[in-house]
Amino acid sequence: MIALLAPALSYSQSKSEKYPKQTVINGDTVVILTLHQANEMNQSFMEMQAKIDSINAIADTLQSVVIVNQSENVSLQRKFDVATRQLDKKYIR
Repeated sequence: MIALLAPALSYSQSKSEKYPKQTVINGDTVVILTLHQANEMNQSFMEMQAKIDSINAIADTLQSVVIVNQSENVSLQRKFDVATRQLDKKYIR
């Protein structure tokens, strides 16, 4: 069996050793990775996940800042309305 797969593997092997070897067996694509390639792929995925987690943390922080600022805006608007009403009363008298 291995002797039959060897020509198929060498035929489908990419010119660059950076990419995994691929072949088709019974209509299914089979990918063969070296341990080094698998570790590089896992490292790449972990780095991407760390970046995604960082971006999500920043987004959560920004959302919190927006909520706080909206709350402060409502509070300042109420104070402004109260001050405006008080000034209107003074000018009416």
